[in-house]
Amino acid sequence: MAGRMFTRVLVGFDGSASAQHALRLALRLAADAGHGEVVALAVVPASRAETEGGRRRAEEATREELERGYAEATAGVDPDNSRLRIVEGRQVAETLAGYAEEHGFDLVVLGRHGVEGALHPHVGHITETLVRNERLAILLAAEPR
Repeated sequence: MAGRMFTRVLVGFDGSASAQHALRLALRLAADAGHGEVVALAVVPASRAETEGGRRRAEEATREELERGYAEATAGVDPDNSRLRIVEGRQVAETLAGYAEEHGFDLVVLGRHGVEGALHPHVGHITETLVRNERLAILLAAEPR
C-alpha cells in the first residue's frame, strides 16, 4: 500500500468529537488524492418508540444531532466531495463493512473511543470487528492531545 492514494474513503460517523476528528482526517486524505470522495456513514438502530409519532420524533432528533456533528466537522470544506449517509442497522461493524465493500471504498476511517491505558482499551468493539475483515483497509484516527 506504500504510496497508495485513497480516493474513496468511508468514515464511521456517530457525531462524536472522535468521529468528527476522523472525518476531518479523511477529508484531508481525499484532498491529497486530488479528487477523493468521503462518505460519513452513520449506522443507527431502528427506533423502539411505541408510537409512530414517537418514532418519527426520535429519528428526527437523531438525524439533527448527526447533521450538526457533520456540519461542525466539515465547516470550511468543499461539500462536493463529501456527504453524510444515515442508515439503519442492527450491527454497526457489519453494516459499515458491508457498505464499504458494496460501494468499493478504498479505506475505512474510524475515530477512537475508549478509556485511557494500553492500546487495547482504546479499540472499541466496532473497530475490533472491522480490523478482522481482511478485505478492508482501516485507519484508526486518534485525536492529538
